[in-house]
Amino acid sequence: MKIPAASFLAILGLTLSHPAKASDFSMDKLDNCNDIQEIFAKLKRDSPISTNCAYPIGKIEVELDKTNQYSMGKVITCVLPTEASASLARFNCVAQYMPGIANQLICFRYRSNDAYADYTANYDSEYAVLEREYLSRMAKCASSNGDASIAQETLMPAQLAGFAKYQFGWATGLGKGLPAKGYVLHGFADADTEYWSGEKEYIEYVFFMYKLGDYPDNTQATLTRKVGKFTLEYNEDQSETDNYFRQLAAKAGINFRAYVTDVDLSEEISGDIYAPQAPSSERKSDVLDAAQSSLETVLDDHGYRKMSDEDVNRAIPGGTRQFQDMLAKANPYNHDPDAYDEVQMPDIYVDDGAECAQSGAGIKLIMVLRGPAFRGSQTNLGTLMVLQVAGGICAPTGGRFEKDAVHMKQELFTAVETDLEDFQ
Repeated sequence: MKIPAASFLAILGLTLSHPAKASDFSMDKLDNCNDIQEIFAKLKRDSPISTNCAYPIGKIEVELDKTNQYSMGKVITCVLPTEASASLARFNCVAQYMPGIANQLICFRYRSNDAYADYTANYDSEYAVLEREYLSRMAKCASSNGDASIAQETLMPAQLAGFAKYQFGWATGLGKGLPAKGYVLHGFADADTEYWSGEKEYIEYVFFMYKLGDYPDNTQATLTRKVGKFTLEYNEDQSETDNYFRQLAAKAGINFRAYVTDVDLSEEISGDIYAPQAPSSERKSDVLDAAQSSLETVLDDHGYRKMSDEDVNRAIPGGTRQFQDMLAKANPYNHDPDAYDEVQMPDIYVDDGAECAQSGAGIKLIMVLRGPAFRGSQTNLGTLMVLQVAGGICAPTGGRFEKDAVHMKQELFTAVETDLEDFQ
């Protein structure tokens, strides 16, 4: 069935200690069901995983050991003196207990550059099949809730995000039901050379988290990065958006996949420390213009074509109001739906050159929206939302869409961060 771009858009508008480096690459951590079950049993207790603790030696252990406070109370940190399980041999592990809130375990080891390069270079020919099999084995463990998938960047432990950049990973929920009260993540990160001498290296890590109690409403999974005088707060909770597009696909009879990233940008401006000056409307516009220009440069490099206003208006019969209604329904972060009244009509970029789109049976597009500060800071410049959408045969199953979307998101916002570093 040939599906023109306008039809896809119309449907959207109308329905919406520095251990030795490991060189072997294997997907075998989260499918070791007995080990996962044993650690999970310890996580569920409202007490430290271990009180037998070692002295931190490596720089990462020292950094993690410093974490004795978080935004809602005390953190009890313990460097485990021995391996956490047989499947985590050669991993250094640090347990963190937040009384009444959560139990966490971070295990890591350094990886050789060759292992990471091998995975990225041979994903299609070798690792895609292994990945699907790995996710299937993970989901069958008794400790899993049956939901195993490609991991989103915001699942990466914040304790590592300060000196390592997420690359890829896999995760499964812990316990029964949805949403899960905990999860375990097997991931890889690009490490900052400040933490050791020599060339850039990579970290392989396994991160367990189990909620013992409820977090306050404002503690959604976010990733915050400082770039020059700007702060970028990323939020990528996909659950609501994913549910919305699943419903959309069912109604339209067309397979849709979507990946959303929204980023709040803020800037501290000189003034009273207790009442910092709010940026002017001109300043907000200038910074958002610069950030979107960075996005457009990357999209242009990848062959995306920006649709004209006339094409967009023809493709979405309901116009701006209809599209804002769609956004409010999809509402990925439980924002006030009224806030979407201020969201501008999106700029829409279509990948005409995508191989899957050549027959007319699929489409890939990216929408870039600008809006107010959803998280309400006085110093906030505004929000950029990037919505990656694939439809038809361009929306594969088995995790490939999420993997490609994560890579595109990383490339897009790396460009934004690089350009904002020196923005005046």
